[in-house]
Amino acid sequence: MILSDILRFIHFSFYKLFKPEITIGEAKISDWKTLRPWLDPQSQQDENALTAPNCTNLVARHGKKIVGFVQLLRLKNKNTDELWLNSLLVGRSYRRLGIGTLLSNAVIGLTVQEGQNILRLRVRESNKPAVQLYIKLGFGTEKSEYFKQNEKNVKWLIMKKVCS
Repeated sequence: MILSDILRFIHFSFYKLFKPEITIGEAKISDWKTLRPWLDPQSQQDENALTAPNCTNLVARHGKKIVGFVQLLRLKNKNTDELWLNSLLVGRSYRRLGIGTLLSNAVIGLTVQEGQNILRLRVRESNKPAVQLYIKLGFGTEKSEYFKQNEKNVKWLIMKKVCS
């Protein structure tokens, strides 16, 4: 084990021992100041994304501190509505503690609650921890696409989950 693994284990053990309460709730416009630095600099999201009628934005809080974010995005596509898990973000010191799973499961629950059975997401193929999380949650790769990012072609996976 390397030092970072040991520290992560200690942090995780401390987390499990004291079980700090992580709550999931809707994001407020005032949360944007905390969330913006977490987004990819290429992202075109702004604070209007938090109030868009086709989005549900959730934050994970440890006490009053925001430690995670996810967006459920509803897109009209021909005759159907498509639901997308968008922008799953977890603060660095809170990663690998189950917060991404909590946020993702909240979006999966909203998908079912809305009577939909398909949820999609897009993730960089190189983001192995995220890809592993999504596979663990039952997502499968539907297709891959290349997108131009910073003058480079980056491979993205389009993943899909059948929710029930």
